[in-house]
Amino acid sequence: MLTIDNLLAQSKTKTNQVINDFRARIAKFRTGRPDAGILKDIQVPCYNQQLPLWELASINVFDATSITVQPFDPHNLPVISKAILQANLNLNPIAVGDKLLRINVPPLTSESRSLIVKNVWSTTETYQVRLRNYRRQLVTQVKKLKLSRDVTHESLTKIDGQFKQLTQKVHDLARQKVHQLSAS
Repeated sequence: MLTIDNLLAQSKTKTNQVINDFRARIAKFRTGRPDAGILKDIQVPCYNQQLPLWELASINVFDATSITVQPFDPHNLPVISKAILQANLNLNPIAVGDKLLRINVPPLTSESRSLIVKNVWSTTETYQVRLRNYRRQLVTQVKKLKLSRDVTHESLTKIDGQFKQLTQKVHDLARQKVHQLSAS
């Protein structure tokens, strides 16, 4: 039987997943400084399957303008280079010898910076809508439990407070990302 505590626990799991997904999503937006995280999830066709780049190579920030990718198996260098090019990140890997790729991260122009800021806020709104939808589902489930009026009111107040905090957290994370963009 569903209880309010069970519903709140399920809700907490779902909302934490939304927050973690949001963090991962905005981490992929470039900030003008090299960040190894932008390459982490690139899928590379290797060994008859698609593997994430981080499983095939060491990814490091070399200096203030470049990232290095060193494959664990040097034979994978051309495949990794091609996957980075096809990822549409506006990055051009350059082979240094036969064991290392260097990727120069171009500085952001004001146009690209404003486009990224717009995308950050658009993504923020998408995730806030997801949170509101979870809240709506939770409120519906609480009302279906047909508890006393005081318990229902107290539960709904608790849910509202929880979701206001979560929505504010998403907004704060977005604001931090925008601040990173304007500071770089």
